[in-house]
Amino acid sequence: MKIRTWRMLAALLLTFLVVFVTPLSTMAQTHTASVQEEIQQAELDRQIEEQLKLQKEYERAIVLMEQHLNVQFDGTFTLDVPNGAAIGVDEQIFNDLYQAMQNTNASIQAGVVSPAEVSMHTFSTSIDEPTSIDACSGRTGVDFFWWGQRVYLDSCNTQAITDTAKGVGATVGGLCAVLSGMPGVNVPGLPTCVVAAAILAIGGFVIDGIHTAGGRNGIYIDNIIGPVPPYIWHQ
Repeated sequence: MKIRTWRMLAALLLTFLVVFVTPLSTMAQTHTASVQEEIQQAELDRQIEEQLKLQKEYERAIVLMEQHLNVQFDGTFTLDVPNGAAIGVDEQIFNDLYQAMQNTNASIQAGVVSPAEVSMHTFSTSIDEPTSIDACSGRTGVDFFWWGQRVYLDSCNTQAITDTAKGVGATVGGLCAVLSGMPGVNVPGLPTCVVAAAILAIGGFVIDGIHTAGGRNGIYIDNIIGPVPPYIWHQ
């Protein structure tokens, strides 16, 4: 009789564990996974916002500084304002762009790029060449400006570098090789591996998020020559 009673109790306990405890454990695991996903998404959103902040701050400064930019007879550039305060630009950003201008001048004087290749107007550059193949959206190419280079990647090339950057064991060398193999990107005067290092530092998931936010029409990478890490935004 006692043995039968213990067996019944054991069966009831087993039933309780199966019916109540197992689902609770599964729910706890699901909740933990959901919390982890939320944390990852919050970090991704923060990094995308960081790229947007850089894009807005530097592009605003570029617009204001170009109103005071002059071209010399040898093709080099000068500014007719002494500091950022004179035109309402953050001093650090002004100094970064001023140093970038000096670096561009040095490249012109050294013959790395010709004056004809370098534009003083960032946001009025016309694009005459075909921008991309039919199956891809956006433009692939490189424009040279007084502050550095803007690298455009169409949607297909953006996907290629995103997939590479997301890969386990992704390296600067690997990304540099991918970029160098893209027609329109591997041009003289562009520090391709510097751009590749920036892509790897920003990360494939962040780039994919930025690309998606822009409708997946490609991205651009601004390489301000000097201490400023390149930043990325969508076309």
